[in-house]
Amino acid sequence: MNIEERLVFLLKEKKYKISFAESMTGGMLASSVINVSGASEVIEKSFITYSDKAKNEILKVSFETIKRFDVVSKEVVLEMLNGLKSICDSDVLCTISGYASGYLKNKGKVCYAISINGNFFVNEIIINGSRNTVRKKTTKIIMKDIYIVISQTGTLLS
Repeated sequence: MNIEERLVFLLKEKKYKISFAESMTGGMLASSVINVSGASEVIEKSFITYSDKAKNEILKVSFETIKRFDVVSKEVVLEMLNGLKSICDSDVLCTISGYASGYLKNKGKVCYAISINGNFFVNEIIINGSRNTVRKKTTKIIMKDIYIVISQTGTLLS
């Protein structure tokens, strides 16, 4: 059983719904869940908020926060998380922003946040590789982190 199948099984077992707001991954997280049979029982709704404008319009991320901290920052993914909470009733929420390619100093930088019933975990990682390698590795890492956090409900990763 792959991580996506294990995650869907765990979400069903806990009777949890999940929602995503994705930037760099462009829907790969939601798609990974939807690829599993029975996903309709666990996925609530998801958004691709690739541009700063979309982050602002859909999730109410402040342009000031983006300007002050950078679009790929813990501060931005936490604002994305708050925005996602305001438009979803899901038990599990995940937001992500990152640089899959581009500037050498920022290439591979990824920030993401996961919330389980109001408790949250935020992380920043660097992933090496081509644009799509970074996106695919990021998706796998976040899937595993969501699984771990749900498995340890009440315990947050640090």
